[in-house]
Amino acid sequence: MAWLGLHGRKYYVHREISKTWFEARDDCESLGGFLVTVNTPADLNAAVPVSTDPYWLGGNDIETEGVFTWHSGERQTIDAALWRSGEPSGGYEDCLTVSIERQFNDITCDTLRKFICEIIL
Repeated sequence: MAWLGLHGRKYYVHREISKTWFEARDDCESLGGFLVTVNTPADLNAAVPVSTDPYWLGGNDIETEGVFTWHSGERQTIDAALWRSGEPSGGYEDCLTVSIERQFNDITCDTLRKFICEIIL
């Protein structure tokens, strides 16, 4: 397993396997990390590869609709420029993904996606 180190953090991109948000979260925790936190366009460029696949991110609004928190425990506001037009859409769509267009979208947590784990050094 090869981790990429950038800006005091390490990232591992799971390119070969797709899981639900909860399964991805559990995999990252088993490695001593968490699903990736992305608050700004700079974070996105550092941590998320340009890809033809969407990826799970660590954000969700399961606890309070419309209030996204990060799996890492960080409580930072997501830059509005990162969201796809019309998102977040709410309802049963509670887990955060990044599309192939590199825009954020909230979708149902049981959707299968590739994912990125992060460790803070």
